[in-house]
Amino acid sequence: MNREGSEEEGSLNKEESRLRSELEKVRSELNDLYKALRDEKEKRRDLNSQIAALKGEIDNIKEGISQRRAVKEGKVREVERLRAEIAKLKQEIRESKAKIGWKDPLELRKELEDLEWKYQTSPMGIENEKRLVGYIEKLRALLCIAEDITKKESLLKELRTLYQKEVEELEKVKSELKVLRDKRDEIKEKLKVLFERRREATKHMESLWESISRLKTRREEIKKNLKEILQEKKRLNETYLSDKVKKEAERFVERSEELEKVYENLLKELKEGKKVRL
Repeated sequence: MNREGSEEEGSLNKEESRLRSELEKVRSELNDLYKALRDEKEKRRDLNSQIAALKGEIDNIKEGISQRRAVKEGKVREVERLRAEIAKLKQEIRESKAKIGWKDPLELRKELEDLEWKYQTSPMGIENEKRLVGYIEKLRALLCIAEDITKKESLLKELRTLYQKEVEELEKVKSELKVLRDKRDEIKEKLKVLFERRREATKHMESLWESISRLKTRREEIKKNLKEILQEKKRLNETYLSDKVKKEAERFVERSEELEKVYENLLKELKEGKKVRL
């Protein structure tokens, strides 16, 4: 190989070495990027799993809120019904007591029994008897009203107890609703953080894919350049071998021609009778 070919091959070897070094670097960077991408995918899968679990919790809490809200509405209606019934009963009691002069049922019963005993045991005129019978009937009516008042007061007491129980249960349901809503809001805040982390992970993955795509393109360019260099080196070697073979052939021809001349001279000298020295 001539000097020019040798310099060209040296330049090609130098470029080949540089490209192979760069290719190794690109491959190493790609391996690192693929590892980072796998880690980021695993991170996003974990985030998706956490998000799904929290969404499931929120669904359960929403169901719980819906159920407690229905209970609350029922309790509110019951409290309002009892409040109205209590108010109505209190009004009836006030009106009934006004009719009997706010007398105690026990006093009315004692008075009635005394008058009935008097009616049965004491002699009296017809007019007095009529007045007494009329008064007894009036007392019986008043006693009936008084006893009705007693029943209503007993019922009122029961209604007040029931009303208080319903109010306490309503407050308990309200408290449970607040706890559920607070927990729901807390989970929503956690979800906001997880959504943001997933968004960042996705953005990072997109960036990694862009870097991978860029390096893969550069890797293919390097491979293409290396292939061209190897092809050029092959061409140079083939050219060198071809030139060498050609020169060897030329030298062979030259030597053959020289030998032929020597042979002709020897024949000539032999014909002339000269002494031939080999």
